[in-house]
This record gives sequence, structure tokens and C-alpha cells, in this order.
Amino acid sequence: MGTKQLLFYYYAFPHYRREILAQLASGDGVSVSIVSGSSSRGGVRALSPEDLPTLRQARTLSLGPFTWDLRVQSRASARHVDVAVLGPAVSSVTTWAILLRRRLTGRPTLLWGRLGYVGEVSLRRTLIRLMCNLATGLLVYGERDRNSAIELGIEGKRITIVGNAVGTNATVWDDQSSQEAFVRVQESAIAAERDGRLVLVHSGRLTESKRPEVLLEAVGLLRDKFPLVHLHVIGDGPCLPDLQRHENARYVTFHGPIYDSGRLQELIQSAAMVVSPFNMGLLALDALRAGVPVLLPDHPSSGPEVDALTIGVNAREFSAGDAASLADQATQWVRQARDISESDFVDARSQALKASEPARVAEALIQACVHATEAAVGGA
Repeated sequence: MGTKQLLFYYYAFPHYRREILAQLASGDGVSVSIVSGSSSRGGVRALSPEDLPTLRQARTLSLGPFTWDLRVQSRASARHVDVAVLGPAVSSVTTWAILLRRRLTGRPTLLWGRLGYVGEVSLRRTLIRLMCNLATGLLVYGERDRNSAIELGIEGKRITIVGNAVGTNATVWDDQSSQEAFVRVQESAIAAERDGRLVLVHSGRLTESKRPEVLLEAVGLLRDKFPLVHLHVIGDGPCLPDLQRHENARYVTFHGPIYDSGRLQELIQSAAMVVSPFNMGLLALDALRAGVPVLLPDHPSSGPEVDALTIGVNAREFSAGDAASLADQATQWVRQARDISESDFVDARSQALKASEPARVAEALIQACVHATEAAVGGA
């Protein structure tokens, strides 16, 4: 049968995809091409060939919100490409063209990424449904995404869960690392109760839809019980100027974007808890890597990564977008942290990190592609 030829394309791979893509490029028994455009949106830094030498970057033409990446469609539609894996970017004309061309020629095409959330009603969700119907199969991060796809009318047999990951966890998932994290959790709770020092950290884009002002409102409420409360905010976005003018901004350090994983982990580890105001995704994995508990908003748009958390052991839920609920759950965490079993904490963290290793995700992606080629041959 020969070596399987796989092509992975997205108009702009985000920087946190680097480890998974690097693992794909070094996969055994397959030849993997990784292609992207040269644009990015949403303020998320995109990978370049400097970050990932195996990445081939095409020139991008833009017309308003729509993009066309030159010569990518012909490359992805070539007969020698056994499977094309695409990100579900509805504003990428290139993605639509590849889906249509490969559908007409009977070549397997898989969509890899988030498809929205259960109950979502939006134009993007409608367009995603069309994309899913053009694709051969879907590669999703977890059960939440699988349920989201099923709500769109996609058969379960066309959906494969491949997991998600950020950086390698090999150096942080051992029992000693988790035991050290457990000690930090206990020390943070003691410092909060004894000295009133409570440190929170948030990382993400500061956009109106994510309600970042809730974090600063919660800090104001927490000062009654924890006078030395402090919030670290990592990231930027259109809401940053208003947040910097907020009456509680004096209790906040705004760091801007941090792309160095070591520095990011160090800052997260300095906190008692990681928090997002409205929904959460990959930040859950960053918190697990750092060994820091999470204040988790209960919104259905949170990513499947939050399923790796264990409520009552390394996470507490609050009502999304509700500053009073956030402050209350932070207080409850401080009071109950000493009751958490060290073995429960260590086991929950270690198992979650082993399941979210980039090498595992890459292997799952490759296996799904191989299965798609075999199914195509069998159905020919």
C-alpha cells in the first residue's frame, strides 16, 4: 500500500499547536505535510516556519473576513494526498474549496477542531453543519465536542475523539511533581486564611464575550475576607483599556501575552487558583500542568479540556459570569483545601496529564487518518 500521505491545513495554526504538529511531522509509517496561510485573527499568535521548520506557509489574500491561501487547494486536492485534515474555519475560502473538491473526487477529508457547543445558535454553527456534511469524518477533543457534533445530526460512527494537549507533560506528571503541587495548594490555603493573601491568575483573550470584568468585580468582593487578594491577568484584547481603568485595577497586574511556556507555568504556580470568568478551554490543561486548582465557570461553551478536572479535588464550579458566585467558591476552596486527600489530588492530576500528552494526540490523529484511508478503500 505504500506510505500514507497526510496533509494538515489550517489558515493559521495557533502557537499552542506546535507540540502536536511537531509530533505529527515525526510520525512513523506516514508522510505528513503541514500547511497554513500567513494570516491570523483574534489576536492569537500564529505559528510560523521559525517556530516549526516543517510548516509550509502560503501567501494569503484577504477580502474582509474571508481568506484565500494561494496554491493550497491544489496541493491538498492532489491525488497523492490520501487524507486531508482541515481546521473548521468557516471564513477560509480555501477550506471550503478543499472540502468540495475532495468530496467530488471521493477523497477522505477530516475536520479537526471545535464545532461549537450544545445549544449554540449562530451563523457559524449553521456553516459548521455544512462543513461537517462535506467532510468524511470529524476529529474532536472530547465528549463535549462529540455531543455538539451529534446535535448537528452527525452520526456517531463519523466522530473520533482524539483528545487535546498543549506542551509535553512528561516532566510534570510524575508523583513527586504532583506531591509538590499538593504542598503548594495547602500552603496557599494557609496563607489565605492566616494572612489574607490570596493570589488568582487568569490567562486568555480579553474580549467582551468572555466577560473579563467579572474577575475584577470578584476581586473587590474578595477583599472583605482576603485583604491582600491579588489577580494576575495574562493576555490582551479590546477590553484591556477598560479593565486597566476599573476601580479594582490596583489589585491586578496586567502582564500582556506570555508565549514562553516556562514563564507561563511559573506565573500560574505562584497563584492559589486559576480562574476564567465565563468559559474555559486550554487554560484547564495549563493549570493541571502547573498543579494549581481551578475555579471553573459552568457555561456549556467551555471546552472539553475542562473534563480533565476533578470537581472537589482540583476544581470548584461557580455560576459563569457571576462575580459573587466566583468569590464565594474561592472562599469555599480556601476553607476546604485542607480536607482534600493527597492521594486523590495526585491521582487526578497524573491521570489527566497522561491523557493530554501531545504524542498521544498525534498518534490518535494518525490512526484516525489511517482508518479513513482503509474505509475509503473498502468502500471503493
